Amino acid sequence: MELIDNKSRRWINILKLLVSQNKWWTLQEISKKKIGSVRAIQSDLEQMKSFQTEDGEPLIRMKPRQGISICFTQTLRVDYYIKEILKDNIEIRLIEGIFFEQNMSFYEWMDVLNISRSTLYNTINKINSVLASYDIELRPDSMQFYGNEKEIRHFFVEFLFEVYGSRLWPFDEIQKQDAADLLQELFQVVQVTVPDVAIDKYCLWLGVFIHRIRKNYTIKRNFTYSMLEDK
Repeated sequence: MELIDNKSRRWINILKLLVSQNKWWTLQEISKKKIGSVRAIQSDLEQMKSFQTEDGEPLIRMKPRQGISICFTQTLRVDYYIKEILKDNIEIRLIEGIFFEQNMSFYEWMDVLNISRSTLYNTINKINSVLASYDIELRPDSMQFYGNEKEIRHFFVEFLFEVYGSRLWPFDEIQKQDAADLLQELFQVVQVTVPDVAIDKYCLWLGVFIHRIRKNYTIKRNFTYSMLEDK
């Protein structure tokens, strides 16, 4: 998604890769995962040295002969560091904030994001340039998304999958395993085989669906019935 800059995208992908396996990686191995060039990754890792665990230990470990690894702990939450990476990305913070938080006005968002009126307008315009492909928009007068509710949910699924990926889960009030179990039962009933790699995205879809329903956003259906028509 165009809202995430290349540097932030590399940092996030590096973290997700390091946490995927408890092993030592070489720069070449990381680069082969199509994250970036060896030079760019090396520069990123140098800047990521400031990340620390809750125990005050460096999150990223780099040793000349062993390579690069992440400090695994029982309380390791990569989503925390991803949010740290994205905290300076105003567009991401605004979209996520509108989705998860209570309704706030234009000027309240100015205070929360600590930006000027013109910067917030520019941010909204940048977001709307991405939303155009979904035929939806973010309106500054209400600071809400408008358009076809189905497309709004589609956008949020893509957005959350881009930001959180398949390993992380953004919903505190919905358990991912519960969502996965429900979907697996549904797929069995309708006799549909879904690859495991797609389950994560379907879980996000279900999470977005439930979250929007709880906030009273429903998909409007204009059905008309006639006794003259077939059932």
